[in-house]
Amino acid sequence: MSRSKGRAGRPWRRVRAAVLAASTTCWLCGRPIDLDLPVTHRMSATVDHVDPISLGGDPLNPALLRPAHRSCNSSRGNRPPKPRRRQSRDW
Repeated sequence: MSRSKGRAGRPWRRVRAAVLAASTTCWLCGRPIDLDLPVTHRMSATVDHVDPISLGGDPLNPALLRPAHRSCNSSRGNRPPKPRRRQSRDW
């Protein structure tokens, strides 16, 4: 299989656009995602696989994809997500 493992081409772009259109809140940290940031910015929008592809996750199943910041997605790696700490209010 190619290096992109299903995350390239028209099908991936369609699924990614649908996930980011549905929500622009990072599912890992709970903060909003700015879609206007350049893709290289650490807080730019990415789509995270709930079940990591390296552990057998489906790369194009929209039910298993969530919006995330690039830094949050990278720091999680292929580990299960840590539970978000609840705050009493937004700071």
